[in-house]
Amino acid sequence: MSNWAVSAAAKLVEQENMIAETWSRALQRHQMLAGQAPGLWVAIREALQAQIQAFNECVGKEVVHLAPTTEDKLTASSRTEIGRRSMTAVFDAKTSSILSTAYSLDGEVDFQERYVMALNFQDNAAIATPSGVERTPEQLAAHMLDGLMGWK
Repeated sequence: MSNWAVSAAAKLVEQENMIAETWSRALQRHQMLAGQAPGLWVAIREALQAQIQAFNECVGKEVVHLAPTTEDKLTASSRTEIGRRSMTAVFDAKTSSILSTAYSLDGEVDFQERYVMALNFQDNAAIATPSGVERTPEQLAAHMLDGLMGWK
């Protein structure tokens, strides 16, 4: 065999090993995210509940009502002087994302955003707004509630 053939074979094997390692790391990270994403969704649901409860206590009446409909979906509604509004938030475990949609008085969608979960530098599930800004569950809940109230 020629020196080139031996050298080229070694390069090809090294290249294939690097590709296999990259795929292995990507699969491992995907599995880590799939395992952590439901817990992050629970934290966001809890933050929504806490902020709605605190808001209603601050105004002295129930303005915003949260109604969990399923494990992966919740619905919130608000009653203000200008009328009723509603919002749905749906967790998609396959894409590790949440779709938040708010409806205006006439039922038209006037706020819709998808929040994507990913692993941060510490390999913990984190969530970001469409602009790419990482948010805590409390910050994201506040952002979603602003959409519900029509303040976005």
